[in-house]
This record gives sequence, C-alpha cells and structure tokens, in this order.
Amino acid sequence: YHKPFIESPGLWKQLFPSKKHSNLVICVSGVGGSKEFSPLIIDEIPCMDLVEKSQCFPLYYYKENEENQNALFDEFNKDKYIRHDGITDWILKQARSIYGKSVEKEDIFYYVYGFLHSKEYRTKYAADLKKMLPRIPLVDKKEDFWAFSKAGRKLAEIHLNYEQAKPYKALVVSSKSTSADLPM
Repeated sequence: YHKPFIESPGLWKQLFPSKKHSNLVICVSGVGGSKEFSPLIIDEIPCMDLVEKSQCFPLYYYKENEENQNALFDEFNKDKYIRHDGITDWILKQARSIYGKSVEKEDIFYYVYGFLHSKEYRTKYAADLKKMLPRIPLVDKKEDFWAFSKAGRKLAEIHLNYEQAKPYKALVVSSKSTSADLPM
C-alpha cells in the first residue's frame, strides 16, 4: 500500500488491513467475463485477474478505529482496526428461522461457497452469471443447507491449503501428450 507505487489500491486495505488481520474472501468471475463462471476462496490479497474481472465478497471487513485515542477515564482500545461481519444480520435471521438457531454467519459464508460450486446451479444460470453477480437462494430443507455449508467448508480447506496436500499416488504425469489428446 505504498502510495507512490500503488495508485489505486482499491478496498483491499479494508479486507486485509495488516498481516495480523486474517480474512477469507470469495472471489467470483465478474460481469461481462468471457470465460466460464468460476468461484475461488482466498486468504490474502490476490491479483485481480485471479478469476476474470474479479468480484470479491469477504467474511469480514475492517474499518479504522477512529476512537483509538487516549482519553482520561475511558478504556483505551489498542486495536487500530475494528472488524465487521460481511454476512448481514438480516440473512442470519432468515437462515436461523429456516434452519435453526445453531446457524452462524460463518456457516452461511461456507453455504454460499458450496452453493457457488454446484454444477446444477452453474449450468442452469450460466447465461445469467455472465451478465450479473450471482444470486444465492436459501434452500428449502435444513439438510440441504448443512450439506452445502459443510461442502463449502471442505472445499475452502482444499482450495486454501492445496500446497500442503499430499500428492495423489496414482497420478501419472507424461510428457508424451499433445494438444490432440486434450478434450475440446
């Protein structure tokens, strides 16, 4: 964020204000992209071409603590930034009314990530996903909500930690393949 070098840092300072402030962000292909819709979760600032014309949705966002000053009798808040939820109280209330009181904002975040990876959703709404940001419905059944949330959480773990994954033992890499071998 060195201003002489980065002219337009965007909103990343609100998502990752410092190295000690962790966050998760779901990035999706933006409006007007020429490639197939693609969601990917990140835990650090990406290149904006991570997915074509990236649109990003955070689990949290941070605002600078404007009350961070020494007052004579007030307790001093040492943190320079205050964390806010990217998942609204409104959708939490909706989800809890359908799926039960145990639903947390993080469960909704992972539900969205799991749902965005649904092949049925991406196929059915492929044309819409090229023209507008995704719209995520709440499923009717509690079991389906938890299935998407758990799948989204597992996918996020895989996508964020792929570099630590153990290699698949049956994988064979061959230098003999040609472009004619690739499906078109």
